[in-house]
Amino acid sequence: MTYPGSWIVCRNCLFPIRTPSLLKTSLWPENSRSIPILLACPVCAHVEQYSRAALRAITFRIPDPFRQAKAALYAVEVPCGVLHCEGTARVYAVAATTLSVMSLLELWKHWVIHAPCRNHSFKARRSWTWGVYGVS
Repeated sequence: MTYPGSWIVCRNCLFPIRTPSLLKTSLWPENSRSIPILLACPVCAHVEQYSRAALRAITFRIPDPFRQAKAALYAVEVPCGVLHCEGTARVYAVAATTLSVMSLLELWKHWVIHAPCRNHSFKARRSWTWGVYGVS
C-alpha cells in the first residue's frame, strides 16, 4: 500500500524533510509560490528559506506520521539578537511527538539560520526567549 505525501529537500544536506499536508494549504496562499517560509532541517540544523515551489508530492510506503500523531509541525518564533533590532524569524520545524519541547530547544539552539533581518544577517537570541507553538 502507498500513501500520498510531500517533502522538501534540504538545500544544505539534501535530506528529504517530510511535511504535513497542511503545509501546502495553510502556510502558503493558494496563488503565491514566491512567499518563502523558513524550514529547519532536522538532520543538519540549517534553517533555509523555501517557497511553495520547493514542496514535492511523493508517494510513501509508510502512513503519514502527522496523521498518526507520531510527528508534529512547530512554529518557533526566534527574536533577533542584534542590538536594537526587534526583528523576529518564524521557523517551522518537524519533530517526533515523543520529544519534549525542552529536548527540542536543546537541539534547536544549534540552528544555523540563513535569513535576512532588515539590513543584516539574522542572529538568534538565546533560546529561552523563543516562542514555540504547535501548528495544526
